[in-house]
Amino acid sequence: MAKLFKRKYWSVDLKTGERVQRETDNWYSKVKDEFGVWQRVPLLPDKTLSELMVADLKRKAMQCRAGVADPFEAHRKLPLREHVAA
Repeated sequence: MAKLFKRKYWSVDLKTGERVQRETDNWYSKVKDEFGVWQRVPLLPDKTLSELMVADLKRKAMQCRAGVADPFEAHRKLPLREHVAA
């Protein structure tokens, strides 16, 4: 499984005025896309669902590299209204 992480950022605490390091609510991961390039992907606040999303992204990338990807996947995601309008 790919490594999940939360991004860190600096902000100012309004009560004390000090700089504080905080973490994002969402999880992130670095995944190789179908071209072999590392991409940082924003995921969900739930760690278990984020792990499932990463596994799905990796599976799709491996299928694209192997040449067995679904060429109509993007079309299936469009609403029927847009297909009729086209």
